[in-house]
Amino acid sequence: CNSAMHIMLRVADVKDSKNVILNGGVNMVGWQRFEVEYFPLINISQKEMVERDVNMWGNLCTTWDIWGYHYFGRDLKVGDYIVAPNQGALTYSLAQSFINKIPEVYKL
Repeated sequence: CNSAMHIMLRVADVKDSKNVILNGGVNMVGWQRFEVEYFPLINISQKEMVERDVNMWGNLCTTWDIWGYHYFGRDLKVGDYIVAPNQGALTYSLAQSFINKIPEVYKL
C-alpha cells in the first residue's frame, strides 16, 4: 500500500438529487474519517472539474456511513464509478469487517 492506492466504488442507487448510495461502506477506511475529513470523490464515468453537493452514503445502513458531501463530475447514475484517490496504507490498515468484508487490493 502506498499513496497511489485508490478506492473504487460504484453508484448503487440514486435516491434523489442530494442522496446517493455507493456499493461499499466506510468500514474499509477507518470508519467515520470521511464524515469529518475531506477527501475528494471523483466520478470517473462522467468527468467534469465541477464539485457538486450530494451526500455520498455507503451501504452499511448506518447514519455515520458517509463517504462525503461532494463529488467532482456530472450527474450521478447507477453504475457510475467513483474514486477516492490516494488512500494508502494508513487508511487501509484501519479497515474492519463489519457487514461487508474488507475488499481485495488489486495491483494495476
